[in-house]
Amino acid sequence: MRPLRLLHGRGDQEGALRLLPLHRLPGKCPEPYAREEVIERQFAELLKGLHLESTVLTWVTKALRESQRDEKRFHEQALARLQAEHDQLDRCLEEMYLDKLDGRISAAFYDRKSAEWRAEQEGLQAVIEDHRQASRTYIDAGVRLLELASRAHELFLKRGSAKNGSC
Repeated sequence: MRPLRLLHGRGDQEGALRLLPLHRLPGKCPEPYAREEVIERQFAELLKGLHLESTVLTWVTKALRESQRDEKRFHEQALARLQAEHDQLDRCLEEMYLDKLDGRISAAFYDRKSAEWRAEQEGLQAVIEDHRQASRTYIDAGVRLLELASRAHELFLKRGSAKNGSC
């Protein structure tokens, strides 16, 4: 492995960082450097800190799943409440139309009030769609992320041995 030199401010963008192999630079390198193996070893040690014991991982997973059940219950209750409001406005619009036909209310009042209630229904429909679209997979993604983080050290070492074995 060749040591690398970190250059600042000479990349494609102002302030960009890029690594250049030292053998491509003329003369002696005045900058401090570290060998790639040393950096990899230090990085692997840091990844050990991400490891979660299986009991802790199981406990966190269980807590996340319980949280998901609570979240699902909240969405279901909100949907039921919003749908009930939407349906109530439908009934009011129907009754008001019948009142207009019977001559109990003016056409102007009907037009104004129905436009107001339809706008309210559109707003409710948007909120209903938001609740329906709410991602319930975030818990599964969180659990997979915790499992991956817990195995990061092991996977990094495997990557290193596979890389070394293929050269």
